[in-house]
Amino acid sequence: MDVPAQAAILDAPAPQQVAGATDPFSSLSAAKEKHARFLSWCSENEVRLHESLELKLSSGVPAAPYGDEFASLSSTDLVHHGMCVHAKARIAKGAQAATIPKTAILSPQSSSLSQYDPTFVPCTIGGITLSDDTASPLATPHLALCLLHEFILGPKSRFWPYLDTLPPYGVELSRQWVDGSPEYSILKHTETEQVMKRLQRESSAALPDHTVTDRFLRQFFFGKGLAHLSQAHPGLVSSNPDPSSGTSSPATFMRLDRLHEAAGSQSFSSDELWRLYDMAATLVSTRSFVIDWFHVLAMVPIADAFNHKTSAPHVEFECDDVVCTDCGALYECEHDGLEVAERSGAKADDPDTVTLTVIRSWAIPRGRTVEIFNSYGDLSVHQLLIRFGFATNSWGSSQYTWSSPASEDEDGIEVANALGLSPTDVQRIAAVVDGALQITRAPLEGQEKSHFYKMDPELADSCQIPEQDPVVDYPPVDPSRPLYVYSSGFFSDSLWLFALASELDEARPGTLDVASLLEVNAQWWHPFGIRGKIEAVGLGAAANIRRLVQRRFERLEHACSVQLLKTISQSDSFPFAIRAAAQCNLYERSTLRESLDSLSLERLSLGERQDSSRTYA
Repeated sequence: MDVPAQAAILDAPAPQQVAGATDPFSSLSAAKEKHARFLSWCSENEVRLHESLELKLSSGVPAAPYGDEFASLSSTDLVHHGMCVHAKARIAKGAQAATIPKTAILSPQSSSLSQYDPTFVPCTIGGITLSDDTASPLATPHLALCLLHEFILGPKSRFWPYLDTLPPYGVELSRQWVDGSPEYSILKHTETEQVMKRLQRESSAALPDHTVTDRFLRQFFFGKGLAHLSQAHPGLVSSNPDPSSGTSSPATFMRLDRLHEAAGSQSFSSDELWRLYDMAATLVSTRSFVIDWFHVLAMVPIADAFNHKTSAPHVEFECDDVVCTDCGALYECEHDGLEVAERSGAKADDPDTVTLTVIRSWAIPRGRTVEIFNSYGDLSVHQLLIRFGFATNSWGSSQYTWSSPASEDEDGIEVANALGLSPTDVQRIAAVVDGALQITRAPLEGQEKSHFYKMDPELADSCQIPEQDPVVDYPPVDPSRPLYVYSSGFFSDSLWLFALASELDEARPGTLDVASLLEVNAQWWHPFGIRGKIEAVGLGAAANIRRLVQRRFERLEHACSVQLLKTISQSDSFPFAIRAAAQCNLYERSTLRESLDSLSLERLSLGERQDSSRTYA
């Protein structure tokens, strides 16, 4: 990263909470008023929080505007006070921490957009059962459009007291950063960038957990979304194709909570509306829940106030998802068809609610409260950063990956070059490695091992290796299997075996098969009576992996300085996403350094491996 780029991100407006500020929209006093109105709205709509729990306001965090036009705003304009849930006393396991009637959730079905524009037809599920994988890929784009529509209505929307508590500029997400920008330089060559690129290569229908790409959102918005907004709100979309022809005060009205003030009198360019839509989409990406066959995806008041905890969360999100796809009825209705048998257990007086159930109790220090957490899923820190704009401290589960040489993409080709594999050899060697991995794994364990594979010689002898050519009998190579390094300098079996196989193939041309690869692997990690050629093969494999890791580390160093990353990660002036990206970058460098150390000649010496073998034995 060059010096001007470093200066650009450090010199950007640094929103800070200002004590005693009187800004009517972002000060703590205004946030308290919004909070009170929201609690009243919850009571009116029968949204219940357990009496031992309470909603608390945060002290204020930087909001996430983007663009030079926001530089003129005061720091208090850029501060948002979010909400979290605290416990004043213990609650029994199995109790309901919160209940939210489905009549109070905001979904494409419950939004008034279809009333303003009858041509808008809410999306449906994309499979016979509901899950993050089968819900329509249009769920997020549709809900984001409905959310923007309700913001345009402002106080006229029945959801307004809830909407008014949401971050006014949305949530900063890494998918919004453009390659070449100061923010993107923090991601450059990192695992987070790798994950983002994989998402961009996949079709949107296959993306998990409604993680949609910027490209897919743009296609929907400019293809259909603008037309729906124009139909629902005549005069909102500027008829002048000039992008500068929209509102004359973008810094004032380019925030979701004040959009309604200008919507009745000013028009917006398509680019301005896209930015507002994108803000709404970030709220959907970070706060929505999969509900049922009817609503599909929805914003759920109170439920979204429970923050995420990777391990040992206190509550669990629950909802009856098998409902009528036409009206959302949980019980029998006029639309009953084939699915009625699955709903036959429900009765007409059963409450149709979303609940958060206590699954783990907690201790309460005397005179204090404790925050209560939900879990957003078993996600890596990189997935959390991409989808939610923050990262936790669970670095121990982080993997730093390369594509398999068999994938034939740019990353895979680099791996092949580092391991000394020619294009003609890649598929052949990959098939042998694939076969070896299937033998060395327990049948019920589909995952890679996150450490050096130290196979006991007796186990190697007992492996049932087919007499016929193992390469032919094994299933096709899976090119999507990543190679990776792990915390504490460990690396995956697939990475090690690829490197070992390439060296063995060069040392013993024409003899590589699953049996010989496993035999050499066992002799390398249990080096008693080891022969010189095997020693050279193992050291050569380690040198190739070290070269691959070193290249990645050097690219990170070139893209962004360590000092800049430390400054950003320790500053409260930057949005969570930017700080989290810097923290992820720093930890990745630390892991790569540990990997380089574990691959040193000293760590891989004969004596070290003999001691390690005795320990594992």
